[in-house]
This record gives sequence, C-alpha cells and structure tokens, in this order.
Amino acid sequence: MTNSIVSLLVTVGSIFAFGTLAVCVFMVVGYIIMKDGTKSACRAIENFFGSGCRVSTRDHTITVMQVVPVLELATARGEFEHNYNGHRDKRRFLGLPLPFTGKAAACRHEYVVKAGFDLKERFCVFDFTPVGGQALVAKIFEGRCYHVKVRIPRPKILSLETRTVNVEDRARWYDFWNGLNNGDRNAIMSEMFKEARSNVAHAGGPLLDEAQRRLEGGLRAIMPAHVKTMEFEWLDNPQAYDFECRDKNNVIS
Repeated sequence: MTNSIVSLLVTVGSIFAFGTLAVCVFMVVGYIIMKDGTKSACRAIENFFGSGCRVSTRDHTITVMQVVPVLELATARGEFEHNYNGHRDKRRFLGLPLPFTGKAAACRHEYVVKAGFDLKERFCVFDFTPVGGQALVAKIFEGRCYHVKVRIPRPKILSLETRTVNVEDRARWYDFWNGLNNGDRNAIMSEMFKEARSNVAHAGGPLLDEAQRRLEGGLRAIMPAHVKTMEFEWLDNPQAYDFECRDKNNVIS
C-alpha cells in the first residue's frame, strides 16, 4: 500500500515537473520569437544623435526631436573665398557728376559654411515593420527581424562664419581726401555678405549632399543585426538656405 502511494506521488510529481518545464520552454521560445528588437535599435539611435536630441518610442515607431539650438551631427564644412569690388557713384550737382567724388574698394572675404540638420520643428521618424517569412529556427536565434523606413527633412545650410575680411581703399593719390569712412566700410561689408549668401545658395548643393550621405551612412552602420533593410525618405526642406551669417560669433544677417 505504501509503495503504491509513493509510486503515485512520484508519477504525479513527474507529470507536474514535466508540464512545468514544457510551459517554461514554450514561454521562453515564444519570447525569443516575439521579442521586440526595437529596444536595441532605440539605444543605438540615442547614442548616434547624442544628448542634443530626445528620442521617444511608441509601438514600432521611434521619433527623434532636437532640443538644442544647433545640432552638430553629420555636418559638412566648406571653405570659400569671395572677391568683391565695392564702389560708390560720384556725387551729382544739378544732375551732373562731380569729379573725384566717387569711391572704390577691393574686398576679399574668406568664410566657412556648415551644412547639417535641423530637427527642432520637423522630426526624424523611424518606422519598424516586422519582416515576414522567417524560419522558426531563425526566429529563435535572431529574434524578430525588421524593415526600417526613415523619414527625415533634407539637410540645410546652418551658418556662414567669416574667417577674414579685407577691405582695401582704392582711392588714388590725387583724391586721398575722398577715402573710405566707417559708414562706407559698413555698407560695403553689408553688400559683401549679401553676395556671399547668394553664392552659397548657388554653390552649397555639394555640402548638402555630403551631409545627407554622412547621416545615411552613419545610421546604416549603427543599426543592430535584426534590422535587415533600411529605406530613407528625404523630405523637402524649403528652409535649406535660410541661414545666419556670423562675424566673430556675432550674427550679422
């Protein structure tokens, strides 16, 4: 009688232990198959964008928004030199030009242009879509795999910063009295910055392309292995050439 009871208890215990083990194995396998791999991608994105951005997640969407005035990320730099001939027409009296009243100057402006990204109002969004057709073994060892679509505004010119400005007075020896004054120099520099802005609008395209390549290459490099494919949708940026001109850290325009 005692042996029968012991055998029954052993059998029931074995069945219970086997059932518990089976449930645990099933839960572990299910977790591995269904686990959300976006967490590691989110950490990688946070590290890539740095403290200048805030990263938030919702379902399978990760949003990056800028929290600092200037984001030094994937920026491209270009050095330019602009030569400018400034002049002021001769004064007139009764409609006639007066001799020796015109002014002329030769100017050279060296400046650095930065191109990069502004995510303060228009954010960068990552949409993760699970990839179908994975084998069970692949799901167990790799976890769920994703296709990622990145929507981000195209880069813009962030700033134009002057390195050197040289304004040379071209007054001749016989009209030295008609040299440049401070008002003339300020007017010439203002006009020179307008021309520099126009030059950047025509020649800044390669800098924008370089910044775009840097960001796309950097994001592809940091994605974890379960991100199988990436697609970029570059949104039009109507403010691509809306930038500040600076001279020794002072905003000019």
